[in-house]
Amino acid sequence: MIMSMTGYGHGEAEGDDLKVKVEIRSLNHRFFEVNVRMPEGFMPMEDKLRKEVRQKFHRGKFDVLVHMEQEGEREYELQANLPLIANYLRELKKIKEEFNLGGDINIETIWTLPHLIRLKPLPQKLESELESLIMEALGKAISSLEMARMQEGEALAKELQNRLLLIKRLLQPMEREAPRVQKYHYNRLKERVKEFNSQLKLDEDRLLQEVLYYAEKEDITEELVRIKSHLKQCEHLLSGNEPCGKKLDFISQELFREVNAIASKLRASGLMPGVLTIKSEVEKLREQAQNIE
Repeated sequence: MIMSMTGYGHGEAEGDDLKVKVEIRSLNHRFFEVNVRMPEGFMPMEDKLRKEVRQKFHRGKFDVLVHMEQEGEREYELQANLPLIANYLRELKKIKEEFNLGGDINIETIWTLPHLIRLKPLPQKLESELESLIMEALGKAISSLEMARMQEGEALAKELQNRLLLIKRLLQPMEREAPRVQKYHYNRLKERVKEFNSQLKLDEDRLLQEVLYYAEKEDITEELVRIKSHLKQCEHLLSGNEPCGKKLDFISQELFREVNAIASKLRASGLMPGVLTIKSEVEKLREQAQNIE
């Protein structure tokens, strides 16, 4: 199943008087990145949450947001962050002495500094309950996000398959005309060489060999074969169940190179409109491939 890298998921879990909500948003990204925002007392859980997300997804940028709501009344104890306050006072004293500043260092001086007061650590039982609720809500959010990414991925896959079919149809006239195009280049070069050689009288057999060599360089058969091979690879990847976004991105770059090579050889032919359309479709193909995990 093809999976998009963009999506949104949410999950909830409830305890006796607590409700935990987890939201996950994912965006396109070349690699894997998870940002977690949660209440300060549970920051040590961030790595655990990241690992849970990594187990389900391979690529993308994920923002995980954890909310907690208290439904009943529960008292939370506050405590002064004494080690931090001591550090603040020590550094403020240094600043005062270093720059010969006046005034007193008192409670009004430090009151607005951050993190002076913090929640007292929760009892072990309550902490375990909250961790369990967070992981339950996270699991639901991951499942919700996975479904959203799969649905969008399915739509992307259909669009990519339609684009591949269009490119195949646009290639058909070029396959039919390839021999004629090579013959056209051969005859054109041959006439120019004859005109040139009428004055210099060079070895005609040698000149014709050179004409054939340059005419073959204008042949588009090899490019067409490689393009068809790349299209088959794309179809195979889209029908599989493995993450394929990076591979599709690489193949679309190769397709673009081959189409550019054909464009340089057919620049003076009536096939150019079709070539330009293929270039446009390949560009769109790559843009959409960059949305796939």
